[in-house]
Amino acid sequence: PTAGRVEVKADALQRVEIYDAVSRKVMDQQGVDGKCLFDLSNLSAGSYYFRIHSAHGVAVKKVVKR
Repeated sequence: PTAGRVEVKADALQRVEIYDAVSRKVMDQQGVDGKCLFDLSNLSAGSYYFRIHSAHGVAVKKVVKR
């Protein structure tokens, strides 16, 4: 769980999109040097899904915001 910042790192990271529990996109960011940094402090508590795009494919990870 997190209360604020989340850093995503991946080889050949291209883009990260964040969706809420009802599939609304709440943030997105291009990868820079294999990483993205997000500040979730302005989002409501709950579950969020990080859709991570890289040259190797797409992965989805769940993050819980306190």
